Amino acid sequence: MLTSRVLAELPGITDHAGPVVVYGESCRLGPSRLAEHNITFKQIPYDVKAL
Repeated sequence: MLTSRVLAELPGITDHAGPVVVYGESCRLGPSRLAEHNITFKQIPYDVKAL
């Protein structure tokens, strides 16, 4: 789930400066906040399970 807390941790994960695509179950951030951080959110299907 993409939340404000997760968003705050993203810069520490990588030094990538370009657009970011985040895949997850849901997003708690609005379109303007995503655009501000140059993030595209893609929802993964609920049928996909991690091993």
